[in-house]
Amino acid sequence: MAELIWTRFPDRTAATATERRMEWADLVRYLADPGEFPAKAACPWLKLAQFGPHRSARGSLRHDGNVLGVYGVEGDYDGELVPPHQAIAALERAGIKACIYTSPSHTPDAPRWRVLAPLATPHAPGDRSHILARINGVLGGILTAESFTLSQSYYFGRVRGVHYQVLATWDDPDEGNYVDQLDELDAVAINRAPVQHSGDGAGRTTISEVVERLGRRLRTGDERRALLKSYIGAKAARGLCDDEIRALVDDQVARFFDPADPIDWSDVNGLIRDITSAESAQQEAVQATVGAFVSRVGSHREAPTDLVLTVEQLYTRAGASRWAVKGIVPECGIGFIFGASGTFKSFIALDYALHRAYGMAWMGRRTKQAVPVYLAAEGGAGLMRRIEAWHMARGMDWRRCPMRVVIVPLTLRTQARMLCDAVRATGVMPGDLIIDTMSQTFTGNENSNDEVADFLRILGTDLRDALGCTVAVVHHSGHSATERPRGASAIIANIDFAIGVFRDEKEMLATVEFAKVKDSERPDQQAFELAQQQLGHDSDGDPITSLVATHINNAATLLQAVTREGSAGRGGRNSILLGLLQNGMPEKELRKAFYEAADIADPEARKKAFYRARDWAISARVIEVVQGIIIVLQEKS
Repeated sequence: MAELIWTRFPDRTAATATERRMEWADLVRYLADPGEFPAKAACPWLKLAQFGPHRSARGSLRHDGNVLGVYGVEGDYDGELVPPHQAIAALERAGIKACIYTSPSHTPDAPRWRVLAPLATPHAPGDRSHILARINGVLGGILTAESFTLSQSYYFGRVRGVHYQVLATWDDPDEGNYVDQLDELDAVAINRAPVQHSGDGAGRTTISEVVERLGRRLRTGDERRALLKSYIGAKAARGLCDDEIRALVDDQVARFFDPADPIDWSDVNGLIRDITSAESAQQEAVQATVGAFVSRVGSHREAPTDLVLTVEQLYTRAGASRWAVKGIVPECGIGFIFGASGTFKSFIALDYALHRAYGMAWMGRRTKQAVPVYLAAEGGAGLMRRIEAWHMARGMDWRRCPMRVVIVPLTLRTQARMLCDAVRATGVMPGDLIIDTMSQTFTGNENSNDEVADFLRILGTDLRDALGCTVAVVHHSGHSATERPRGASAIIANIDFAIGVFRDEKEMLATVEFAKVKDSERPDQQAFELAQQQLGHDSDGDPITSLVATHINNAATLLQAVTREGSAGRGGRNSILLGLLQNGMPEKELRKAFYEAADIADPEARKKAFYRARDWAISARVIEVVQGIIIVLQEKS
């Protein structure tokens, strides 16, 4: 998984949460320099998972029922015996990509640390324990039992005056294998930590120690309540909530208490409520003290550590531009694929999406593999035929296609968040969201800059940012200004890329031009040929077909597509230009002859048609234009 989702909670109450997306190597670097905090209670919390909007009875977002997907696993060690470098060596021997950072209570003589490991793909919440058990087994079963609590999160950050260390396997976050792909580790997996050390601190008697001393399970009179009270207090001090502690207590009772002498759960639940409430009050007092300290040094709240950058950090960010399609479509951008009716723009959009789905080069440019979600608000019923035809034309099995589709015409100004939630519920982290078309998903006046800008903000906030994906909108071109998307000027001003699709109605060719490419040089125009692909026959024996777009990547093929006998392109504007060419003729004469032959009434459209045909002939290496003179380079038919 190139990019993972993780959640940052500002404190143990988890009343708010910030969802972040970054590559594993970037997260390791972030943990290495997370900022300094005056006390443990001031440190934020992290979890390699995605959470929903649902709160617990105490208003916390951090609880098991609110975990949507798991993008990595975390484990806690507080045994104070195994140093971080020794654990890293064990993980390296197993080939696991991971990192370890020391906890706020760590000292070199009494090591305490957390281990994090990313996953190759997002997993359902129920898979987490099984995957973490592999790491626990590799480490010898030393992780704490609460490590297996689904929503358990951990403090991170450098506490002033406390030794802090971050180690990555092989000293390189990009090295190693994802633990969810190492099935052979199931042979050593330990599904939970052995309860030999509870991490309650020096001098505290653990439940397991009493059971070992007595040689039997605990009964009434064995100070069971006092042991549970001590155990609950230790877990509350670690920041666990009521539900998490209750699950751990249930496990302790099942393992070490005599089932013939059951405990009073109403009393135990009361203990948990009282202890966690007292711990919360204590934490609030600590937070108030920390707040007063921060106020004295001139800050009113914890500042984001990555808001203000040094020039060196700016250089690193600027040099890390990421592309969905190199030099054309940026990752996490918003853009338009536009064209008049019948120009094959939806076929081009689908071709883009499917190339991304498989990580195949598009228009000769490298792509980053990612799962696309295609919202077919227009003609959703025909989308399956197009997908099947695309795969058949390339000898591929459409059943293996990772793309997701939506065939309901949603109104995105009011239903974008619903779409976002539906995508998240699949457990898929999409790379693209293709919206086909704007006219079917936008309500309002598309000529209003304010309304269009508001629509684009919704796409940016509720879809692009929330899903961490590129949003590509299929749209119509202007009625007269065909070189730009139809509607308000805010479209071009507020997007990252714009791809125009043009076609002569007599040719099965689509010319792709780049009206806007942010942070890259504008590429030359490209050509796609549309061909019929037969899928089978219907019940009447008639053929079932669909068009398939194929990029033409060389001049010879491009010329053949226009000039081959029997082609639907015969008589199109490119062919008209070919029929008029004479070596040595002035370009002005060629243009005048083209105007007469093309029979296009609108002067501006006629001019653009000529220059598009001329540019096609140049890209196909049919002609060159030297000082206004046409030089014919090869035969035209």
